[in-house]
Parts: sequence; structure tokens; C-alpha cells
Amino acid sequence: MRISGALFVACGLVVSACGNTTTTPSPTPLNLAGTWTGTWKFVSGGTNVTDTVTMTLAQNASSESVGGQWSAAGNAAGTLSFAPTAEFSGIFTISQTLITGGSCAASTTLTGTASANQILFTLGTLTPVGLCQWSATNQFAFSR
Repeated sequence: MRISGALFVACGLVVSACGNTTTTPSPTPLNLAGTWTGTWKFVSGGTNVTDTVTMTLAQNASSESVGGQWSAAGNAAGTLSFAPTAEFSGIFTISQTLITGGSCAASTTLTGTASANQILFTLGTLTPVGLCQWSATNQFAFSR
């Protein structure tokens, strides 16, 4: 009786170890297409600044990516693209025309979270092409 019980336990472990294959489900795409409004928070000259932003996103038919344009009340604008999932990373661009008539631009990565009604993300380091000195901390919050 003891031997058969031990064999049963051993066989159960083997079956459990061999027959149990788990796969990680792929993230469920969210429908993020549409117009979003929100804020861009950053530090400029030691002062905390909050700018109003608008973003319009389009989502491809297979829901594998979302992208679009954004613009801020302070005259900065750009593009972004990322996967429409609860946690994401992607690409972000920014450009701005200076008061003097020149312009500057940069691109970086973004990482954030999304739900059907809210998108939050932060930017990686912005290295400008031109005269702009971008903040090292850029946080965006959008809702619809």
C-alpha cells in the first residue's frame, strides 16, 4: 500500500510537471482611437509648469498599434505611437517654433499605462536638435 501510494504521488508529480504547459496570454488591445485632452507637466527654469494638451489617435484595423498627433497650448506639437494595451512603450516626437523664428525638435521613448478613459505616460530623455532645452521630467495625462 505504501509503495503504490508513493508511485501514485510520483506519477502525479510527473504528469503535473509534464502535462502542465502555461502560456502567457497576449495583452488585450484597448480601443484608444479618438480625441483626448489633458495636461503636460514639466520643469522649466526650476519652475513646475503645466500646459494643456490635445491628442488625436488613430488605431490600425488589427489593433496592434495606435498613433497620432498631439499639440500643446504653449506651441509645442508632435507625434506618438505605441501598442494599445494597459501597459505600453512607444515613440514620441516633439517640435516647437521659437519666438526668434528658429525651431527645435527631438524624439524619445515613452512608457505608460492606458485604460478606455485614461492614458498616462512619461518620456525618456529628450535630446534636442536646435536651441530648445527640454525638461528631464515630462509627464502627460489624458482623458476623454
